Amino acid sequence: MTVLRVALDVPLATLFDYARAPQVDARIGDRVVVPFSTRSRVGVVIEEAGSSAIDAAKLRAVTRTLGDAPRLTGPWLEFMRFLAGYYQRPLGETVMGALPPRLRSLKPLPAKVRDAALAAHGSPQFVSSHALTEAQAQTVDRLASAAGRYAAFLLHGVTGSGKTEVYLRAIARVLERGG
Repeated sequence: MTVLRVALDVPLATLFDYARAPQVDARIGDRVVVPFSTRSRVGVVIEEAGSSAIDAAKLRAVTRTLGDAPRLTGPWLEFMRFLAGYYQRPLGETVMGALPPRLRSLKPLPAKVRDAALAAHGSPQFVSSHALTEAQAQTVDRLASAAGRYAAFLLHGVTGSGKTEVYLRAIARVLERGG
């Protein structure tokens, strides 16, 4: 029997053991839905093991895998372990706190966002559902025009004005070109 060790957003410095159900193909880095107390929670599979300290008859199974976003990578999970140790916080709080809210939710991604990602990339990707303002679009174009040469840029604006969205779109353009 394979045991999946899952990080959950709870204030306990432990991973929780769950059985891999035959119909659930969950691997390290997958977001999964698991029963916890009287409700379901989203967690991330951190480790696989051959056995558990919990009696096999009492071990609850992973309900399902959330496949609406790419699997979290090994280096990213190692970085989360480092952060959890550095800030002395439980791994589950660190991992789940680093994910965007929609990836912590039991609700699936909106169909238009998921379908746009599938059409554009052939597999689910982290895509933004926010439309850029005209000023943001011009800024992204200006950043993209500097590709291939060194240029420093500083975006100035109040909190919530969309600076991060501009940077993320510029990064996406670089990645699309293979940078």
